Amino acid sequence: MPFEQVMATTQGLNRSVEALAAVAACLRLRAEGLEAPLEVDRLVHEAADAAGVGPLDDLSVEQCQMALGAIRAFFRQAAELMDAPDRPCGWITDDATLLQSQGRASAMVAGLLASITPSMGDLADRLGRPGATLADLGTGVGWLAIAFARTHPEATVVGVDIAEGPLEMARANVIESGLDHRVALRSVDAAELPYEDEFDLVWVPGPFLSAEVLPDVLDNCLRALRPGGWVVFGRYAGPPDPLAAILIDLRVVRSGGHPWTTDEAASLLADHGFVDVATPERTWSGPMIFTVGRRP
Repeated sequence: MPFEQVMATTQGLNRSVEALAAVAACLRLRAEGLEAPLEVDRLVHEAADAAGVGPLDDLSVEQCQMALGAIRAFFRQAAELMDAPDRPCGWITDDATLLQSQGRASAMVAGLLASITPSMGDLADRLGRPGATLADLGTGVGWLAIAFARTHPEATVVGVDIAEGPLEMARANVIESGLDHRVALRSVDAAELPYEDEFDLVWVPGPFLSAEVLPDVLDNCLRALRPGGWVVFGRYAGPPDPLAAILIDLRVVRSGGHPWTTDEAASLLADHGFVDVATPERTWSGPMIFTVGRRP
């Protein structure tokens, strides 16, 4: 491809990068009460409007934080791909901003799952009873565990991870949220879960689990669930176009995961003893899709 064509194409793509940054700036201004210089404020809002993201007045602070977290997390990962395309695959980062942003973005999973819970047998009733328990595997900095606790006020949430740095941040986030009496954090490997008949729901973050380790994780989930409890295997999703699919696979592989198809995800759960396996229709714009299964 000629240099001039390369420049024309990349500059066209760069417009999307800068537009997304303008949207993120608007979210920060709203969520954090920042005050930009008047001309900057006007132009970032004009850019966001032109990009199709209209006024944000209807969003809560929490919703702004989740949307901003997704943008920031993808931005940081994209920049790291550019800076270190030769690094080994795996979720290996000490970037506090990336970790907190990824955690903020993951908090949207709690609301998305609540929207499909009525289709998952008696799970809604289970999670509404005192004594209900949920497990958040790969809890990271804890924002999803916190969101689970807020969404299901009768439940206790156990967040597990093996990375001590993120767990330390998670402890601070949980205490700051005032939910340390209902969110417990454990330094545990998801491939070696020590629980049995313990949980009504287990969240499995597919993008961060390798094809080699996932079978052990699913076996442990089956044992850790109470009879009739549910596992939710989450995967990244995006717009239905070829470039988006390639970029999602790239992000997953660099995060240490495997880009499972929907059919493959369903077969995995069925092969490891789960029943009523299904992939609920994705009726939301959040970048996730779920395959669910129940312990008999």
